[in-house]
Amino acid sequence: MRVVFDTNVIVSAFITRGASFEVFEHCLSSHQNFISPHIRNEAESVLSEKFSFPSTRVEEVLSYLDNHLGSVETTPIEESVCRDPSDDLVLACAEAAQADCLMTGDEDLLVHEEFKGTRIIRPSDFWRLEKGQL
Repeated sequence: MRVVFDTNVIVSAFITRGASFEVFEHCLSSHQNFISPHIRNEAESVLSEKFSFPSTRVEEVLSYLDNHLGSVETTPIEESVCRDPSDDLVLACAEAAQADCLMTGDEDLLVHEEFKGTRIIRPSDFWRLEKGQL
């Protein structure tokens, strides 16, 4: 399965040991995983500015992402789908990665459920998707 992680899932995976962490770890060992430079930069900003991670820790996280997730270059989607232009960039990543699944906790993305063949789900719903129950 080809998976794209939204910023909030990545950040959650690195600051908690909940569903995001478990799904993230599982996907790293079992699936092809992708982010875009936009998502990477947003993760860097959130970790350093919102959660005040030390710069050395932020660099460790970014290095980990660089080494374990494929990076896809995106082009803007044809028509805006979300009210937040940043969310359109996440959808563009899913499209560029030809993702089967976009994992997010963002309600503005989740409300769409699907975008150009990519299922949009919460990390907690991933297990059902993987078992074919979603």
